[in-house]
Amino acid sequence: LYKIKRNKIYRVEICRQPKETFNNILHRVYVDSKESIINTNLHLSLLNIGILNNKSLELLTMVEKFYINKNHIMSIKKRLFQNMKNTKLIEMSDNSIEIIENEAFMGLVNLEIIYMRRNNLIFIEKNVFNILPSLKE
Repeated sequence: LYKIKRNKIYRVEICRQPKETFNNILHRVYVDSKESIINTNLHLSLLNIGILNNKSLELLTMVEKFYINKNHIMSIKKRLFQNMKNTKLIEMSDNSIEIIENEAFMGLVNLEIIYMRRNNLIFIEKNVFNILPSLKE
């Protein structure tokens, strides 16, 4: 359910249906005109999300705090967050992340905090965090 007023989303409540894909969940959040999500805090925790791709996150340009913890994400692909230039916090704890590819965080120029506790990290590409000029934690 979402409320739209003057083509802006003010509140998002997602009730997951059986066998619903991550792209379908986000599609219900978007304004039909393909405008960016206005809500600056987006909580997508506990939705059994397993795969993230660039297409899934392309309209999240206004999100400042992105919570996608307690899912089943296994890897962070190259340039996954490239359109999320306003994001300051990403919470990805309690997933199954094993691999973080080079340039995975490309485009997150304002990212200050990233939480990745309780994952299964076995491989992180060299210099993956060096492209985050605002990173504090």
